[in-house]
Amino acid sequence: MAPPVPGPSHQRLARLAGHWSGTERMPPSQWVSREMVAAADIRASVVAGGFVLSWRYAQHQGNREAYAGQGVLWIDPETDGVVLDWWDSMGGAHQRFTGAWEGDTLTLRSQTSRGHSRGTWTLDGDRLNRVLEVSPEGETWVVSMSGTYTRG
Repeated sequence: MAPPVPGPSHQRLARLAGHWSGTERMPPSQWVSREMVAAADIRASVVAGGFVLSWRYAQHQGNREAYAGQGVLWIDPETDGVVLDWWDSMGGAHQRFTGAWEGDTLTLRSQTSRGHSRGTWTLDGDRLNRVLEVSPEGETWVVSMSGTYTRG
């Protein structure tokens, strides 16, 4: 039997690979008292024979790293949906997001005891737009961060 090879869904996910740099905006919320702007870097690499995308993220405020995270994106073979397993420097537990592509936009959602989260990534060539939203009940969404990045 031949070994498995990455399929079209894996290749689509691989389009997010690269080094992305950009600017993020966080509107006033329970986490920040006034709008905050920060620089961010994303380093995404195709690993595990093309089946997984490793996602390293760092947000910088001035000369310091203010927030960092590590994600692993993969394709669920049962549903062909995208799964993101996420850990970050906020000290919380592992968080799992699930979702799918619609055109060039990937939308992933998660639910924990703290509420619902939704991330949207829209790819336009070497430009990536990302919006993170939160909701207490999963219906009324509030933007917690938006960013625009270029691949370099």
